[in-house]
Amino acid sequence: MNNSDGVTVIESLRTGLADLDNPNQVLKTVARYVVEVFQADRVFISYSAGSKEYSACYTRSNQNVKACNGSENNQVQTPGFRLTDKDIKLPLFVSDVSKSREEQELLEILSETNTKSCAVVPLYTGTTVCGALECHFSNRSYRWRKEDILLLQQIADHCSHVLEKILFVSSSADAVAPAGQISQLHTERLSEFANLLIVKTDDKLTITDVIGNVEAVLGIKRDELISTQNAWTLFMNQRDYLELAGKIRKMGKEPKEISEEIRVKNRQTGEQRDFLLKAVPVFDENNVFCGWEGFGLDISDKRKTEKILKQQSKRIEALYEVARSLQVNMDPALVTLKGLRALITATGSDAGFGCFYDRKTGLLELVAAEGLSREYIAGLGRLLEGKSLVRHAVERHEGFLIDDIQKDQRADTELARLERLHSTIVMPLMFEQEVLGAIVLFCRRIARYTRDDYDLVAAASHQIGLAARQAEFYAAEKRQASSLATLYRLSHELSTLFTPKEIAEHAFPIIQEELACKRMWLGVVNESGSHIVGQGGVGPGIRKRIIDLQIELDLRHDYLDRALQTKRPVIMKAGSKADCSGLNRLVKRLNLGTIIILPLVTLGQVVGVLIVEPAVPSTFFVERKLPILRNMASEIATVIFARRFESKMADADKMRMAGLLASGVAHNFNNLLQAVMGQASLIEMQLSEDSPLRVAARTIIDAAGRGAALIKQLMNFSMAGPYTRRVLSVNELVKESEDLYRSVLGSRIKLKVKLSEKVPEVYADYSQIQQMLTNLVVNAKEALEGRANAQVEISTQLVRLKSGEVDPELSPGNYLRLDVKDNGIGMDREQQMRCFEPFYTSKEADASTGIGFNGSGLGLSSAYSIARQHNGIITVRSAPSRGTVFSVYLPARQPGRMAAVDASKAVALRTGKEAEAVVYDLGERSTFSVRSTLESLGIAVHAVSGIDEIVNRVRERRGYVRMVIVDIDRIGNEVNRLIDQLQMADDSIRIVGATIERPRWAKILSIRPTVTVVDKPIGVWAIHSVIKEITGVSRSPLNRNITLSVINENGKKQEATPEQIVTRETKRDNQG
Repeated sequence: MNNSDGVTVIESLRTGLADLDNPNQVLKTVARYVVEVFQADRVFISYSAGSKEYSACYTRSNQNVKACNGSENNQVQTPGFRLTDKDIKLPLFVSDVSKSREEQELLEILSETNTKSCAVVPLYTGTTVCGALECHFSNRSYRWRKEDILLLQQIADHCSHVLEKILFVSSSADAVAPAGQISQLHTERLSEFANLLIVKTDDKLTITDVIGNVEAVLGIKRDELISTQNAWTLFMNQRDYLELAGKIRKMGKEPKEISEEIRVKNRQTGEQRDFLLKAVPVFDENNVFCGWEGFGLDISDKRKTEKILKQQSKRIEALYEVARSLQVNMDPALVTLKGLRALITATGSDAGFGCFYDRKTGLLELVAAEGLSREYIAGLGRLLEGKSLVRHAVERHEGFLIDDIQKDQRADTELARLERLHSTIVMPLMFEQEVLGAIVLFCRRIARYTRDDYDLVAAASHQIGLAARQAEFYAAEKRQASSLATLYRLSHELSTLFTPKEIAEHAFPIIQEELACKRMWLGVVNESGSHIVGQGGVGPGIRKRIIDLQIELDLRHDYLDRALQTKRPVIMKAGSKADCSGLNRLVKRLNLGTIIILPLVTLGQVVGVLIVEPAVPSTFFVERKLPILRNMASEIATVIFARRFESKMADADKMRMAGLLASGVAHNFNNLLQAVMGQASLIEMQLSEDSPLRVAARTIIDAAGRGAALIKQLMNFSMAGPYTRRVLSVNELVKESEDLYRSVLGSRIKLKVKLSEKVPEVYADYSQIQQMLTNLVVNAKEALEGRANAQVEISTQLVRLKSGEVDPELSPGNYLRLDVKDNGIGMDREQQMRCFEPFYTSKEADASTGIGFNGSGLGLSSAYSIARQHNGIITVRSAPSRGTVFSVYLPARQPGRMAAVDASKAVALRTGKEAEAVVYDLGERSTFSVRSTLESLGIAVHAVSGIDEIVNRVRERRGYVRMVIVDIDRIGNEVNRLIDQLQMADDSIRIVGATIERPRWAKILSIRPTVTVVDKPIGVWAIHSVIKEITGVSRSPLNRNITLSVINENGKKQEATPEQIVTRETKRDNQG
C-alpha cells in the first residue's frame, strides 16, 4: 500500500464516521474498515470511558460483525481471545510468529490460537491509553511494512478522536447555556481532579460560584465559601491577597487578564500549597465589567519538583565550579581554599575551614578558612592538636552531619558559641583510600543542612582530594626542579669561596629564598672536634659575639647531640625544655622560637651545624621544607670539607717542597762546612797557644759546628735516617722519659701526664719518637716564658679516623693520638699555618719572612718530619692567649702485618736447602751488597734485566726462588702488575722493594702482605733485617770465613771480609 492509498483510506474512514454519534457504531465501522483494508481474518477494538466500556469484533470468515453496547461492569464476550487482556507492551507488530523474537509466553499463546501474524495499537484520550485495536491473521503471515504500521496507527488515532468528541465534548447548545451554569459533563470530569477549582466572582471580587473539591483543597465547605464576604482571606496568604487586590485596583476601569501564583492554606490540615490563579474579566451585553471568571490550579508538586531540580542544578553547578576552580598547577592549600569557597556558595553555608593531615606525624594543619573570626582561627590551632571532630573524621574515614554543634559533646562548644555556629558538616578529604585532610562547613542556623547537602559535600570532597593530591604531585615536581636549580646555584656560588665565613655569608641569602627565615647561624667543628665555632649569622639581634659563639661539645646538648649523632635535622619547638648548655645562650639571648638544627654532613662526617629559625613556625610547613634544607646543608658541608681538604693538601705539599729544598741545601752546605771546618782546624793546629788568631779560628770552628748541627736537623727533616723500628709502647716511653721532660721544663712549669690504658702499640723508632716529643715539650716551654701558672700536659688516647678526617694523606683506621698541651701565649691563624716550616719562628725573626736570626726554628719542623716518616701527622690547635695543643697521630700496629713466610720456606732456609733470590735492576753497588749478604747465608742470587724474566725465572724455579728484590723507583706503577704475576706463579714468594720514598710506597703496598718496602740504597744490615723478618734466620751474615773480592774507593780490586764491607758501608751511610 502506497501513501496515496493510505490517504484515501483515512479520508474514506473520516467520511464514514462523520455522521455517527454512537460509540458502538464508530467501533463497528472502524473494525470493518480494517478487515477490508488489510484483508485480516479478525479485528477486535475496545474503548473505555470512565466506568463504561465499548467494544466491537469483526471476522472475515463469515463476514459477521459482533458488537456489545457499553455498559457499566459489562463483560464482553468475543470469539477467539483478546491480546489486551495480557500484559504486553504496546504497540505490538508480529509479522511471523515462528520467526518472532517476542516473549516466549506471548508466542505460545499466538501459536495455540493458530495466529500467524498480528498487530495491536493503543487508543488514547489525551495521553492516557483508553483502548486498543487488534488485527489478527490466521490463514497467512502478513508482513508489516512501515506504511502499514503508520496507517494502522492513523486509523486508531482517528477513532480515538471521534470517540472523544462524542463522549467528552459539549454540543453547541451546551456552550451557550445561561450564565452561572456549567454542563453536567464538565462538572463530572472536573470533580475527578481535586487540584483544580473553577471560580466566578462579581466586580467586587466576591466569590459567586465555585466548582471543584473545595473542601479537600481548601478545607472549607462550598456554601461557606460562597456566602462569606471577602472569602479570599479564609484560605489565601495575606500578603499574596493584598498584592492581588492592589494590582486589580490599579487596573481601574480597564481590567485585564490576571495570572498570579498564590499561596493557599488548608483550614483543616494547615498544609500550605501553591496555586496558579488565572482569571479573565467578564462583561455584560452592554460591555460593562461585571466580574471575573477563572481557575486555580494546584502547582505544589510542580513547585516541589522545580525546587528539587533547582537544588540538583545548584549542586551540579557547585560540583562544576569546584572542578573548574581546582587546577593542578596551584598550591594544594589554594586548591582547598577554592573548593571550600565553592562549597560554601553551593550549600548556603556561613563559614568553613580546610586542613591537611600528615599520617606519619598525626598533625593537622589549617590551610584554608572562610567567614571565621581571628579569635576562632587562633583557637583552631589548639583544637586541631587535641581530640576533635576533625581528628575523629580523618582517623575513621567518615563524615558527620550535626544539627547543632553547640550541643555535641565531641565538639569544642565554647569555640562554637564564640562564633555562633550551629549546623555543621565535617567531611574527610579522600584520595583513593588515603586521607589527605578534612573540610568543615558551618551555618549559624540549627538543622540547616539536609542529607542532600551532606552528599554534595561528600562528592565535592573527593574532587577536592583528587585535585589536592594532583596539585601536591605537581608542586612536588616543581619543588624538585626548583630545588635542583637552587642547589646548582648554591654549588656554583660557593665553589669560588675559601673560608667558612665567606661560605656562610653567601649561603644565607640563597637559603632565605627557599625558606623564609627570621634568623640563621652557622658553625663549623674545629680540628679537634671539641667545639663548634661560629662562622656567620644573620637576623635580628645577631651581633659579632653571637656569630663568634663557640659551643663546647663535651657538655650536654639534648637537641644538638641528637642532630649530631643521627646526622639528621632536628626541630626544636618554641618553649621546649631541654638541657642545651651551648645553645641556651643562643636561644635565650635571641628569644628564639621554633628552630631547625641541621647538621652539615658529607662523606659520613659532621663538619658543622646550621641553625635556622623559620619565619613561619608551623611544624607541618617546616617538615615539608626539610628535604631541600638537608640537601643545601650537605652542599655547604661538601664545600667546607673540600676547602679544609685542599688546605691540608696545600700544607702537605708545602712541607714536602720544604723537605726537598732542605735536602738539597743540606747536602751542598755540608760540603762547604766540611771545607771551612777542615781549614779552620789546620789554622788552629798551626797557631801558637798565645796567638790572637787562635780565638778567631776557634770561633770559626764553633760556628761551623753549629752549622753542622743545623745540617743534621735538616737531614732529619728531609729524609729518613737509619731508624730501627720495633713494636713500641708510647705510654712506656712517656713514663721512662718523664723525668727528662721535667728537667727540660724546669721547676717553674708544671708537667701533667694523662695516659690512657687502651692506647695501641705502634711500629716506630724509640729514639725518634722521644726526640719528636722532646721537641714539642721544648716548644711548649718557650711558649710559657713569663706566664703564671704555667702547665704542660702530655696525654695519649686511641682514636678511630675516617677517610680525610684529620689529614687527606692519613688512611682510615685506628691511631694513637699523642697530645702536648700548654696554656701559653697561643698562636694566630697565620702562625699555625707556618709553624712547621723550617727556620720559621716567632722569636727574633725577620718581619717579612718569619725566619729566625739565631738559627732557631727547626724543632717543630723536625718533629713534623719524624711523624711523617712514621706514616703519621702532627696537627695544631691554638688561639691567641688560649694556649696550644699539638696532636701527633701514629698508626696503630696491626697484629700479623709483618707475618713470616710459609713455614716450609723458613724451614728450607734454616736447613740449608738450596734457595734462590732474584734481583732486578738495583744498580752495581746495591746488587753487590745484596749478593754478598744473601750468599753469606747460602742463598744463591740470580740477576735479571726485565720484568718478564723475573716471572719466567720464578716459574722455572718454583719452590727454589724464595725472594724477589726490585727497584720500585725504576719500574714505578708496574710494581703492582709484577706482584700480581708473581703471586699467580707462586703465592708464597716474598718481594722486597727498594725506594727513596719508602713511607709513600709502604702505605700504597700495605695491603700486600708478601711485600716489604726498604730504603735505598740497600745497606747490608737493612737486607739482613728483612731476611730475618721473612725467614726467621737468626745467624749473622758476617761470616768471617768468607772472603770476597770488592772494588775499593780508589777503583782497585781487593779482598775483604763481610765485616769489613759492612763497616765501610755503614760509615758511608752515616756520611750521607
